[in-house]
Amino acid sequence: MRVGINEARGRAVIILDCDLQDPPELIPLMVQEWHRGFEIVNMQRRSRRCDSWLKRTAARLYYAAMDQLIDGFDVPREVSDFRLIGPNALADIRAMDDNAGVLKILVSWLGYPTIEVDYDRKPRQAGQTKWSSLSLLNLAADSILAFSTRPLRMYSYISGISFLVGSLWVAGVAASGELTLEHLQVQAILLLCLGTAVVGEYVGRVLTVVSPRPSSLCKRDQP
Repeated sequence: MRVGINEARGRAVIILDCDLQDPPELIPLMVQEWHRGFEIVNMQRRSRRCDSWLKRTAARLYYAAMDQLIDGFDVPREVSDFRLIGPNALADIRAMDDNAGVLKILVSWLGYPTIEVDYDRKPRQAGQTKWSSLSLLNLAADSILAFSTRPLRMYSYISGISFLVGSLWVAGVAASGELTLEHLQVQAILLLCLGTAVVGEYVGRVLTVVSPRPSSLCKRDQP
């Protein structure tokens, strides 16, 4: 998809699956919404009746994880890669060498005027899907790692609280005269967890600094 976006010469780009589960006859509607002023036109599935129970469950868990772990912008539910991307968003995507980012999350991160248009996804006529539950799990991991440091912050909070509680516990045991080597070992492990959390915070800061995504975007005048 990134190669196609970089090579396309039109003012806007439409991405759709080649197996025709994404109906090409909806393209005029997408262009119409773009002409109304929406830079991003996302096609949103009304249901997942064509998918297995396992895949539907994995998709629900994926979007739940996105809601909880990604800050600053919303990731629309039931939106795959079937969308129209306008010229300003295209220019910004092309300007970023964001190989670690997930395109569907990156498009939402851009923050341009966006609309979701409901549609019915057609059943697959032939072949097998390449998307498994494990693929969705990998997609979720890539999405979170590229756009969120919240898991690191959660680990830092847990480590800090655990170290504080452990310190109070060891101090209480020492005051009672029952301190043993095992108590000190537990405290040492909690200290190591806290140190790992500190390192994680620095790693998260480094990832933020070296990210190819800019701190702000400016809308360009298009011919």
